Amino acid sequence: MKEDSMKRIRLATILAVAVALVSTGIWWFISSASREVSTDILTSGFVEARDVAIAFEAGGRIVEIAAGEGDSVKAGATLVKLDDSLLRAQKRQAEASVRLAQVLVGAGRRISGRRQEGPAECP
Repeated sequence: MKEDSMKRIRLATILAVAVALVSTGIWWFISSASREVSTDILTSGFVEARDVAIAFEAGGRIVEIAAGEGDSVKAGATLVKLDDSLLRAQKRQAEASVRLAQVLVGAGRRISGRRQEGPAECP
């Protein structure tokens, strides 16, 4: 009988430890899921009194930075150059479209002029 009660005590102890471990795991999971993860970066340093925001009229890839951090620049100076190869290609395409439209307008006028000359010349 003594051995039977020792088994029960051992089983109850193992069961109590298992319940405590499971409860601790559930508590940790719930409490860590409800906390917000901070994305703040803490660092030391200094902030200068004058910050300048630079905005581009068009997006693109930066190909040259003309001024470095802390450099003095004058108003109107070029600070950054963007890659304009795509814009130049679009300009050439638009110019070609204009030339094609001019040719088509000229051809249309010539055809229209022939029709006005009379039905004898039209097949």
